[in-house]
This record gives sequence, C-alpha cells and structure tokens, in this order.
Amino acid sequence: MGHIDRVPLIELYRPILKDKWLTESEYEAILNYEGYTSNRFPKMFKLYAETGMRLSEGFNGILTEDENGIWLSIPNQFSKNGKGRTISLNEEQRDIIRLIQALWIDNDCTQDHIKYYSRIFAKV
Repeated sequence: MGHIDRVPLIELYRPILKDKWLTESEYEAILNYEGYTSNRFPKMFKLYAETGMRLSEGFNGILTEDENGIWLSIPNQFSKNGKGRTISLNEEQRDIIRLIQALWIDNDCTQDHIKYYSRIFAKV
C-alpha cells in the first residue's frame, strides 16, 4: 500500500542433508549387535522401527485390547504435535511395551530412563 518502499531480501542458509533412513544392512546390524547388555534393546529397536512411534510414546502410551486388536493410545500431552493417536500392535509388540513400561515404573519413571535407550541406540 505504499508504506514500505524497499523490502530487504534475506537469504537463509539451508544445507542439503542426506537422508537419515537406515539401510537394510544397517538395520540388521543393529538388531544382531552382540554387545547389548540385555535382549530388550534389539526388541525395542525393532518395535520402534516397525511402528514408527517416538521414543517416549512407548513409555507413556496406554495399552488396550478389544475384539478389533491391540492398541497403544498416545495421549495428547505425549505426542509431538499435541494430537493424540492410536497405534495398532501385534502380540509381540504389546509384550515389549509391557516390558519397557514395567522397567520404567520400577526405575522411578524418570526421563533419564527413556533417554538411556536413545544413548544405547546411538552407541550401536
């Protein structure tokens, strides 16, 4: 409307990032790594790869079962975008969720426990 005579041009630096996806051989190497201190780690990493859930969602989700299947409900406050969602699980995945949630509760439910899995994954 004539109030601004010149608009400055600001160029943003946008580096080109390589894909962060694991190759099939990298994924197999993670699952078959022999240095794990517990067999829960490869099981958990497989669960997260198969479902696409975020790290904290497995700990904070609510397990339910009905005639239609097994579900992990993610409450609004624990989803990245603030919108809850539901993830369909099979029996193996349900058992892993039960295991990690039990371990989390037994270890006083701290964020450090959740971050521990991320550190193990980064090391592998």
